Amino acid sequence: MALIKNPVGAAAKAPESLHDISALMRNAKANVRVHTPYLIADQRMYDVLAGAAAQVPTTIFTNSPFNNANVIGAGAFIIQKNKIKKLSADVLLSSKARSYHGKVFTIDDKLIGVGSFNWDMRSAYINSEVMLVERGREFFAANVGKLDFYEADAYQLQRQPDAGTVLSAVKDAGAAVKGAGAQAANRINHAIYSKTALLTLIVTTLYPFRFLF
Repeated sequence: MALIKNPVGAAAKAPESLHDISALMRNAKANVRVHTPYLIADQRMYDVLAGAAAQVPTTIFTNSPFNNANVIGAGAFIIQKNKIKKLSADVLLSSKARSYHGKVFTIDDKLIGVGSFNWDMRSAYINSEVMLVERGREFFAANVGKLDFYEADAYQLQRQPDAGTVLSAVKDAGAAVKGAGAQAANRINHAIYSKTALLTLIVTTLYPFRFLF
């Protein structure tokens, strides 16, 4: 068992947690999975995710703009969704009614890190975040079901030639969502469009200070 942490103190910090997580991901041989409430990242953080996705199949699970309780997180997704798509990762957005707040990463189905590190700049450069990392298939198997629960009915971010970036598929089957699922997907898509004007105004004002959120 190991502890990943940033230095303690009130001032800005070297991104030691990000560096250590990145080092673990660079050694991945089979897969990487990241759970985070939101992506409010700078280029260095996007590069870590893109590097993992270029090396092994990578899944990123986060809140959708519809259910994200953090307005900056919702706005950052809308503004950065094309950059997120270019990560070449499997991007899954929560379909649950309540906002998700888990901070987890897994590597190769045998290493799991759990703690307080959000995939945002405040966690990387300001807060004294910690992640407890355990390696072992038995421990992994005992805890991975909690991640699977949220991913099972998540919506996958897809780019369609005639519709731009939309949410349209259930993760497991990759098939068109039907019935109540379709209504939920449409509601999330509508949230993306209907929130855009308001969030653009708010986030344009606050985005330079996004590391504070």
